[in-house]
Amino acid sequence: MKKILKMQILIVSLIFPVLGYSQSENIIFDVNLLNLDDSYTKNQVVTIWGEPDIYHQHESEFGLDERYYYGDNCFKFNKGIMNYFYINDKRFSIFNTHIPGGIKVGDPISVFNQLSFGKLHFKGTAGEFYFQIGEADDVIRVRADDQNIITKLIFTVSI
Repeated sequence: MKKILKMQILIVSLIFPVLGYSQSENIIFDVNLLNLDDSYTKNQVVTIWGEPDIYHQHESEFGLDERYYYGDNCFKFNKGIMNYFYINDKRFSIFNTHIPGGIKVGDPISVFNQLSFGKLHFKGTAGEFYFQIGEADDVIRVRADDQNIITKLIFTVSI
C-alpha cells in the first residue's frame, strides 16, 4: 500500500511540471487576432486590419522592415514578423484569444488579472507598468492614468 502511494506521489510530481510547461506553450500573443509568432505579408496584414493610414518599407541588413501606421498606432515588422508596436487608442487590442474583446487602451489595468499567465509589475514610476509573460524576456509596457486606466501599450521584442 505504501509503495503504491509513493509511486502515485512520484508520478504526480513528475507530471505537474510537464503540464505547467505545456500550458505556457499555448499562450497566443495577438494584436487584433494577428499572432505575433506568425509571419505575414503586407496583403495579409491589410486583409486582417484594413488599409493603413501610412505604410513604409525598406530593406535592412536583417531583411524587409515594414511599418504600418493606423492613426496614432504603429506596428513594425521584420521579415513579416511583428517585433514592435505601440497602441494609443481603442482600435487595437491584445490577447484577444484569451479575453473576449482583448485588452485595449481605455480598459482598467486590472484587466490583466483575467489572464491565466504572466504577471503585471509596477515599474516604480507613476502610471508605468510592465506585463511579463512567464520567464520570457519580452514584456509589454503599459502606461496608465491616475485612475489606473490604460493609456498606452508598447511591445518590443528583446534581442
